Amino acid sequence: MVRKNSPFASLPSERSSEFAVLGKLQNVLRSTGVKFRLVAQWVDRRLIFIGEPVSPSSSTEIAHNQGGPLKQTSETNKALILRTDFSDLAGWEAVQSAVNHPVSIFKAFVEFLSDPEFEGMTILQLLRLVPADSDRTFIFIVDRTTLSDPDHPILVLDLRDQPGRTFRVIPAEMWAVENNLSIANMDFAEFANAVDADGVFRGFPMH
Repeated sequence: MVRKNSPFASLPSERSSEFAVLGKLQNVLRSTGVKFRLVAQWVDRRLIFIGEPVSPSSSTEIAHNQGGPLKQTSETNKALILRTDFSDLAGWEAVQSAVNHPVSIFKAFVEFLSDPEFEGMTILQLLRLVPADSDRTFIFIVDRTTLSDPDHPILVLDLRDQPGRTFRVIPAEMWAVENNLSIANMDFAEFANAVDADGVFRGFPMH
């Protein structure tokens, strides 16, 4: 159970999906704000669903999560980078260093959150913790893939336009994602639609 003073109270909520599918996915779709077309994206390279369905009896629908175990981590409005894998401390520190490294005059304004309480947390579980009064539109997630891949591609999770949609971004391009999404200068889809074949955003093509 996530404690009451846990750090995300500013994450947004969306209406619960009405989609009905078979088995565990049916429970997931009925009990969260995630639509089927988004769940279909959460597969590995073998096309196997890798999200972790959560029993609807153990939590509240996103639309009704008014109390919310997720809170703002500080008084700043910086974008949040949440660590969900604790298997590689050196890797986590390398990611922090890479993200904090300026690219020319540009820099990502972020706040790092490393709390074992969120170890192994899936996208579905994060979405279920989103309160209704949040003003965040996205979060960054450092997971096992981020730490194990030499490029350290960080997961970006949409919390407003299409809750649950994701793409990955290399640390050197995080400034572009954070700077533009934080002020709504660009839409989440503009970055998600510009990823390479492996689902990682490495910058927009030069014309």
